Amino acid sequence: AQTLVKLSPKADSFRDTLAWVYHARGDLPTARRILQESTARAPAAYAFYHLGVIDADLGDKKAAVDAFDRALAVTPDYAPAKDARAKLVGVD
Repeated sequence: AQTLVKLSPKADSFRDTLAWVYHARGDLPTARRILQESTARAPAAYAFYHLGVIDADLGDKKAAVDAFDRALAVTPDYAPAKDARAKLVGVD
């Protein structure tokens, strides 16, 4: 994933994959930073959703809900963000 990002630094889907690798390894701050940079450049529902998951894992419920809301602003019917948001706030 790092090689892909180096070869195509503007391909945000590669950056999302790299962030998810860092997430899986437990390096949540690095994963969060990568996704924040990525979503600032090219807002994508899946990237905001992943950012929300990472924020929730970091214990920042407010930031997680905000990221899920941003995912839904980009793609209103994005089910993963809807479901994750509902779990955090307890409503649909």
